[in-house]
Amino acid sequence: MTFEESMAYIQGFSKSGAPVKNLSRIRNLLEKLGDPQQELNFIHIAGTNGKGSTLALSSAAAIEAGFKTGQFTSPFMIRFNDRIRINGKDIPDERLAELCTKVSQCSASAECSQFEITFAIALLYFKEEKCDLVFLETGIGG
Repeated sequence: MTFEESMAYIQGFSKSGAPVKNLSRIRNLLEKLGDPQQELNFIHIAGTNGKGSTLALSSAAAIEAGFKTGQFTSPFMIRFNDRIRINGKDIPDERLAELCTKVSQCSASAECSQFEITFAIALLYFKEEKCDLVFLETGIGG
């Protein structure tokens, strides 16, 4: 899958999918992808205002302290890739396409939302790149 095909695949999913009543869809997808979240350490940032700024400042401090730091934000600011970053650098187009291909080949992805697909791609990337810490801008809704 090329980067352009990956973007078309991701955008083919609805923003929220079917109503979320529990975490079964994302749990199922992540389980089938090898539970990448089990090998990561997270700092969740939630709240009504200031999540992006708090994430940026906190992750910058962790990077300065020598941690390999993943950042996952929603929505993207300039380009889709800026949602998924390591040490402040966007996921490269090629890696996004590679990981999107992996997620798309998982049967559990068919019922997921655009957010869940993107989240799974991010977790795979952070695991494969061996991040010490992952900062997640957490949406309270899901």
